Amino acid sequence: MIGLSYRAGKLRFGTESVIESVRGSNKPFVVIEASDVSDNTHKRLSDGCTYHGVRLIKIKEPMIEFGNSIGGRGEVSCAAITDKGFAARITELADNSSTDGMQQREEII
Repeated sequence: MIGLSYRAGKLRFGTESVIESVRGSNKPFVVIEASDVSDNTHKRLSDGCTYHGVRLIKIKEPMIEFGNSIGGRGEVSCAAITDKGFAARITELADNSSTDGMQQREEII
């Protein structure tokens, strides 16, 4: 799902780009964070998303797998989904991932 949003041009990735997007006028609908981001990056994302009312989802995949899921971009710490439809589906999959396990996580990335 994240790869599709990237190909559709509805995704921003990288910490600075995502934080800038969260603070800007064209806010993302959801921010996705890799499992192995630093404590500082997590705090910056969490604080920004909380303050600006953007949902933050932490996935179980590390940065390298997250980057590969959006076209082999190397290590990617986070991504912002700027399309309401993609964000709704990703949020739905994330909410259901605790019950459905691996298949749901694969659909998210």
